[in-house]
Amino acid sequence: MSMWCALCLTLAAITAATPAAPVHADGTLAASPTMLRAGGTITVSGTTCPTPNTVTSVAMQTMPEWFPKGTPPFVPLDMSAIGLAQTASGVSFQVTATEARTTRFFQVNCSDGTSATTTDGAAVMPPVGEFWWAWNSYGTFMADPGFVFYFGARTMDCAADTTAQASILAPNGATVIGPLSTTVDGLGRMLYEIPIPAAFFAGSYTGTITCTGPSGPITNSVAITMGGGAAPDPDIPPTGGGSLWWLAGVITLLGTGLLLASRRRADQ
Repeated sequence: MSMWCALCLTLAAITAATPAAPVHADGTLAASPTMLRAGGTITVSGTTCPTPNTVTSVAMQTMPEWFPKGTPPFVPLDMSAIGLAQTASGVSFQVTATEARTTRFFQVNCSDGTSATTTDGAAVMPPVGEFWWAWNSYGTFMADPGFVFYFGARTMDCAADTTAQASILAPNGATVIGPLSTTVDGLGRMLYEIPIPAAFFAGSYTGTITCTGPSGPITNSVAITMGGGAAPDPDIPPTGGGSLWWLAGVITLLGTGLLLASRRRADQ
């Protein structure tokens, strides 16, 4: 504690002996809502760049559904087309959301040299009833026997804190894992960590997630490519018999967790 006191006293002495320099705070910037459909309006506001300073530029970054080759740049916006308003409290402007399954981040640069960027993006969600899958590979889901499979999706059609259930079906249509339960979080994410039994054979499996929307259950399905060895017969369960397929159901007792947090530059 004494060392911190000495440091504070030293800094106080330096401040007293040195002419005060202007202090510039970057301020805050936030986009609202965090989820919307294409065609909706994103309102961006914050305490950054209050008058009498001047906004020198406003830029937007568009994060696509999948971005394997680096983070997209911030692209300048036409300030005359976004309804830019500036007061002694900060700035605000509006942008129309386009292109579903993209996330928009914004940046404001000020004449005093400060800059502010939105921390949470505005996600342009797919049409009603369609999930935004949280791929674990380029536009697809890949799983391997004996390893944990990260599976999930995002929706704005099911309320936060409600239950979502997931299942995995084998190539022969049998349910081999699930139903697993998780909670829809505040960002609309339904996320699962699923241990895949080592006995599973390779093939095209199907993953499903169901949550409860305002008018009833909403279910989406997606292909999952399973690695491993080839099955001796497409009609025989991956284990070669029914018993181990039944044991796979034990996975339903396992806890669920979070997957890919926001793909921010990168949680998506």
